[in-house]
Amino acid sequence: MIKREKHHLQQLLLNGTVEIRCIDKSSAVYLRKPEGHRIPVIWSGVYDDYTAMRAALIQARSNNWDCYNTINPSRIPATNLELRPFERTTKDSDITEICTLFFDFDPVRETGTSATNEQVAATVVKAQELAEFLDAEGWGVPVVGFSGNGCHLMYRTKMSIEVKPKMKGFYKALALRFTDDEVDFDVTVKNPARIARTYGTINNKSGSKSSCVSTEDHTDAAVIIATMDKITPAEVKRTWVKVEGASESGGSYIKNWDIVGAFSSRGLLVGDGHEPGKYLVTCPWEHEHTSKGHGEVAIWQGEWPQFNCLHSHCSDRDVADVLELFGDKK
Repeated sequence: MIKREKHHLQQLLLNGTVEIRCIDKSSAVYLRKPEGHRIPVIWSGVYDDYTAMRAALIQARSNNWDCYNTINPSRIPATNLELRPFERTTKDSDITEICTLFFDFDPVRETGTSATNEQVAATVVKAQELAEFLDAEGWGVPVVGFSGNGCHLMYRTKMSIEVKPKMKGFYKALALRFTDDEVDFDVTVKNPARIARTYGTINNKSGSKSSCVSTEDHTDAAVIIATMDKITPAEVKRTWVKVEGASESGGSYIKNWDIVGAFSSRGLLVGDGHEPGKYLVTCPWEHEHTSKGHGEVAIWQGEWPQFNCLHSHCSDRDVADVLELFGDKK
């Protein structure tokens, strides 16, 4: 790891603890499960010491794991031990404050494929457009990162975790400005416990080494909040119609709806999700996805059925949107 990537990690450590999280698709722990039932094994550790963190990254490199790290400090105590599998990972409720805003640009391409040089160059252009836009709003100089398949911007700051509710509309507003047919602005990276590629490590999908241009520059929280308030559209409060013979819970989910039957009757049910009540499905908005493939889209049957599509264009959609689309309201 060269000086600029080391500097970036050290700057993160100055704010508090950092979790290193690695995705393993090759170790004996991973291969122990029969083929067809294997899911990546997550190895992780929490650090407040750079030397210990560096040892963990060497451990990951020797095993060819993809490495990620949290970008905001958490209340989980540091162990500074080697990476271990099946450890509890950082959640939004663990984050103490927002010290980094992360913006991720990915090329629109087939799922599971590596980006071409031209596609990566397009993400750099789009990231530059965002940096110029934010510069005009008074933001500081960002960390510029390269993941191996796309371009990142990270803005250092100090903000209360209470700003979290503003993130959803803000990222959506930026996506409207900086997503096009070639580059996708990822709205799913808004959560405080977000992990990002650990710069200086190898992206095993592309075979490229990630990197960054670091900075100590900070953007004042008041400037960021002013930009959020300026460009985020007013939230439209939606109202829900009850399903016959059922009730609602805060307008988020519809009680006792046969969501499995609804997807099955439309030919969208894919199979068992290997969890109680979980089923894999085809997203009913798949035609809107800018990258094609079979990323996990799931529903959960139960008293309060749920829907979740991980594609960025569906990040704001829930089971009530599915209900409305299917026309099953009564």
